[in-house]
Amino acid sequence: MQAFTHRIAHWAQVKTDTLEVNDGGQSLSFGELHARAREIAWQLQILGVAPRDRVAILLPKSADAVAAIVGVLLTGATYVPVDT
Repeated sequence: MQAFTHRIAHWAQVKTDTLEVNDGGQSLSFGELHARAREIAWQLQILGVAPRDRVAILLPKSADAVAAIVGVLLTGATYVPVDT
């Protein structure tokens, strides 16, 4: 997964304003997605999430869910989607 997160970081620099995620109500560019994901990763690390941990994500399909998934991957952890 490290290759994936490195690609997101690269695209955030190269295609900062290019639309990446659109869920019908909210849109995020590569730059916005990467910034939001880094913030989520930072918060998770403060909470003690470490590489190889599992993090449950309970969110509807949305731009926020994509940012959360990328944020978890940036920590080196694995995301576990939870469906209700």
